[in-house]
Amino acid sequence: YFVLMDTKGKEEKPDRIQEKFVEQKEVLENEIHELLSQRDFSGATVKLYHSLKLRKPIKNAKLWLAYALFHDRKYKEAAHIYLKLLKNGGDQNLNLNVAICLYHINRYEDALRMTLKCPSCSLKSRLLMHLHHKSGDGKKTTSYQKSLSNDEESELALAAVEYKRGRYQKALYIYKNVFDKQNGYIALKVYKALCHYQMGAYSTALKLTDSYLKSDPNSRFAANLRASTIFQTKDEAAAKAELSRFASHTGIGESAFDSQMLEHNRRLFELALEPEATQDFASIPVALGNIVTALIRQNDFENAFEIVEDMKLETMQELVVKGVVFSVLGQADYNDDMVNEARNLFLSVGQSPSERNTILGRKCMASYHFLGKEFKEAAVYLESVKKFANNEEHYNLGIALAACERYEEAEVSLLAVEDENYCLEYNYVSWLARCYIHNGKPMSAWNLYTKVYQGPLSTSRALTPTSAETSNAQESNFHDLFHHNVNSFSSLSTNKTRQDSDAESIRVLKLIANDCFKIGHYFVSAKAFNALEKKKPTENHFLGKHAACIGVFEEAMSSVGGVPRERVLEVTMMLHDTANDSRSSHRQQASKTARTIRSWLNL
Repeated sequence: YFVLMDTKGKEEKPDRIQEKFVEQKEVLENEIHELLSQRDFSGATVKLYHSLKLRKPIKNAKLWLAYALFHDRKYKEAAHIYLKLLKNGGDQNLNLNVAICLYHINRYEDALRMTLKCPSCSLKSRLLMHLHHKSGDGKKTTSYQKSLSNDEESELALAAVEYKRGRYQKALYIYKNVFDKQNGYIALKVYKALCHYQMGAYSTALKLTDSYLKSDPNSRFAANLRASTIFQTKDEAAAKAELSRFASHTGIGESAFDSQMLEHNRRLFELALEPEATQDFASIPVALGNIVTALIRQNDFENAFEIVEDMKLETMQELVVKGVVFSVLGQADYNDDMVNEARNLFLSVGQSPSERNTILGRKCMASYHFLGKEFKEAAVYLESVKKFANNEEHYNLGIALAACERYEEAEVSLLAVEDENYCLEYNYVSWLARCYIHNGKPMSAWNLYTKVYQGPLSTSRALTPTSAETSNAQESNFHDLFHHNVNSFSSLSTNKTRQDSDAESIRVLKLIANDCFKIGHYFVSAKAFNALEKKKPTENHFLGKHAACIGVFEEAMSSVGGVPRERVLEVTMMLHDTANDSRSSHRQQASKTARTIRSWLNL
C-alpha cells in the first residue's frame, strides 16, 4: 500500500488509507454514472480511463469504458476493448458487441461472420435483420423480421429497418404503439418527429421536437432536427439562428461526427455546399442529396447534373433531386428524353410501396402527371396534401386547377402564395390574371399587370427574377411551367434579362386582351390592346383594340347607365392615341370611330 502523510507529518494507518481508497473509488464511480446518465460519454471515458489506473478499478470498468466509447461513436476503440476482454476469457456474448461495432464502421461482412458464431438470442436476430438489410437481401431481412420476439427492443429494431427502407408510415405506426405503452420513452418523440419530417409534415415534426427539447434541452440530435425542419419551411434566417443556438450547447462538437454534421448543416443553410463537398461529407448519408439540393437553390443545374447523371440512387431523396434536375434541364433544352426520365423517377418514388401514400409520394405523382400535362390527375394528388402545402404547392395546385378551368379554386390557391418572388413570376402572373378574368374580375387582372410590369416592382423583377419557366412556342399555352418543389425542395429558377421581362409583359397583355374579349370584358380588353399597340403598332393590335372599343360602345348603347361615362371617354382617348400616331396606318379609321362614339353618346 502507499504511505500517505497527514498534515502533521504523521504516517496514516493502513486501515485509514484503505478507507480513503474506498471513498475515492466511490466518488469516482458516482461521477462516472452521473456523466453516463447525462450522456456525456466523452467525460465518462476520461473518468473510466482514470479508474483503470487505480490499484482496484471500479467494477466492470472496461465494459463501461467500451460502452462509453461506443456511444461516443468511437466504434473501433470500443471493439478493441471487447476483443481484449474476449481474449482474456470474457463472456462469449461479447462477440455480438463486437459485431455491432463492426456494423457501425460499415464492415458488414465481418459483422455477419461474427454474429453467426454467437448463440441464438433476441439481439442476434435483430442484428442479423439489420445486416441483411444492409446487404440488400430482402428475403433474409424479412425472414429474420418474422423471427423477432414481441418485446419492445424487437419492435424498435423493426421500426428502424422500416425507416431505413423509407417506409416512414410503418415506422411511425410502430413508434406510436410503443410510445402508447411506454410514455416514459420520451426519445420516441424524436423518432416520430423524424418520420413526420421525412414525410414532409414539418409542423407536426416541429411540435414533437419542441416537446422533446423541453425534457432534454441540450440534445444535439433534437436541436439539429429542429433547425433542419425550420430550414425546410423556407425560414433560412430562423434555421441559422437555431443552428447557432445548437452550436453553443455544452458538449457540442466534441465528436468528429457532430462537428462534421454541424459544418454540413451550416453550409447547407447558407447555401454554401459546393460540388467538392461530396468528399468533405462522405460519411453523412444524406449529404449527396443535400449538395444537389443546394446547387438547385443556386440555379447551378450544370454542376447538379454532373453529380446526378451517374449517381447511384440509393434513397428516395436522391431519386427526387435527380428528377428535379432532369425535369428543369429537359424542359429548358426541349429534351423530351430528359423530361420522360424525370417523369419515370417521380413515378418510381410515387408508386414505391414505402411512399405510395406519403406526402412525398403524392407530390411525386403530381410532378409525374404535371410534366405529362395531365393536370386533372395532378390536381387530385396536390389537393390530397393541401393541408401541408407551402408556397410551391399552392403555386402548383393553382396552376393545375386553372388548367382544369376550375378558376375560382385556382384563384384561392394562387393567392395563398406568400413569397413575393413567386408572385412576380410570369407563370404566376399569367395564370392569376386568367383566373381573375374568368371569375368576373377583369380590372384585378389589369391591376396585377400594371403592378408587376409597370409599377415599382417591375425594376426589381427585371433585374433579379426567380422564375421556373420553360417557354412554349405558342404564347397562349402556359402549361409547361411547374415548380418542382417535391418534398419542399427549393423552387427552381433561371436568370432572365430585361429583354426577357419585356417579352413576358407582351405575352401577359395578349392573354388579358384576348381572354377579356372572348368573355366580353371589352373595356379591359381595349386597355390591353392599347398597351400592345403602343409597344408594337401592328394591324392585329389595332384591330383588336378597335373591336374592343366598339364592344364598349355597344354596351353603353344597350344599357342605360351600364357603362360609366369615364370609361367611354377613356375608350375614345385610346382611339385618339392611334389617330395621333404617325406610325399607324389606321389613323383615319380610329379618328372616325372616336367621333362616331362621341356623337352618338353626346360626349
